[in-house]
Amino acid sequence: MEIDKIKRVVLGKASWEEREGVRLWMEGSKAREIFLHDAKRYNEDGLSGNEEESRRIERMWKRVAPSREKRRRYTSWHKCVVAACVTVVIGLALWWGYKKGGCVGVEKPLVANTKGVKLVLPDGSSHDMSGKTLKEDIPGFKMNTTGTIQGLTQVSDTLYPVMEYNEIIVPRGGEYALTLSDGTIVILNSETRIRFPNRFLGSERKVFLSGEAYFDVARDANHPFLVEFQGGKVKVLGTQFNVQACLGQNILTTLVSGKVEVFSGRDSVVLHPGELCEISLGTRSIAVREADMMSVLAWKNGEFIFKDVSMDQIVREFSRWYDTEIEYDSLGLQDMKFHVYMDRTKTLKEALQVISRMEHVTYELNGKKIIIKKR
Repeated sequence: MEIDKIKRVVLGKASWEEREGVRLWMEGSKAREIFLHDAKRYNEDGLSGNEEESRRIERMWKRVAPSREKRRRYTSWHKCVVAACVTVVIGLALWWGYKKGGCVGVEKPLVANTKGVKLVLPDGSSHDMSGKTLKEDIPGFKMNTTGTIQGLTQVSDTLYPVMEYNEIIVPRGGEYALTLSDGTIVILNSETRIRFPNRFLGSERKVFLSGEAYFDVARDANHPFLVEFQGGKVKVLGTQFNVQACLGQNILTTLVSGKVEVFSGRDSVVLHPGELCEISLGTRSIAVREADMMSVLAWKNGEFIFKDVSMDQIVREFSRWYDTEIEYDSLGLQDMKFHVYMDRTKTLKEALQVISRMEHVTYELNGKKIIIKKR
């Protein structure tokens, strides 16, 4: 089914033939019926009176133009519809944004806020990585066209006789993107740290992660790429994947393309594109399930996308991004479920207003503390 046809039906601009085609496509599938119903409801209720959001949704719709090749490549899209809600309509633009050999936004990663990001070199010196203010020369690095750093691909043995590790520290509310010396691109979410060498030596390429990051790994069949984190590691040759290894939470690895192997203790599992591996915080056991790609990769694309997600999970994400503490004044609020789509450029107050309009909740702002209340 062409997404443009669904769009025209949702917007009430479809011909009789298009409406009939969408009706037949929906017939016999409860998931597709819910998908179309929620999309219509969002168009009628969520966008009315909000010209900014309307224009943004329209821009994202225009980005959705999959070729036949892409449709063949992403046949798993139909599986994603099973849990569909209106956010899928918007998220399709992210999913179909992938192009052969890469994905939109990776070659020129957009990072909303680099303020407070630090680079710590092996000698202990610390450097401010705020893109617009970075003036100094940093040994072993150069600035790339995106305004972030790139490790030098060729360095002398005299300058770097051994492999030493640098560290990027991204605070709450920040983001950063860097290119490693082998050409691997890493996009770091807020409250994330990554340790990486000035150059890779030996039979493997290894980095250490705490937090969340998206990797577009440069292929090198002779030197596998490893991401190590507390409780496990991911091994790849060349691929795109997302790792969420935040302290105190289950570890999530989601594969976008290629193939990765995830290790936890003596257990391991090989992931295929579109799959998510979860390592339990307590038992270190491994479970694999189908991933909701739009939600997983939303942060990298400058979005918040939550589909039938608990208030507690949303609050954790808000806390990291807005650098704040959130409390509840009533039991049960944490378990309330929401469908949310919004830009990460929204202020905290705007984000909370989106939540409060959807359910019987309100909030109180007190500096960096937010109290969620029943309305």
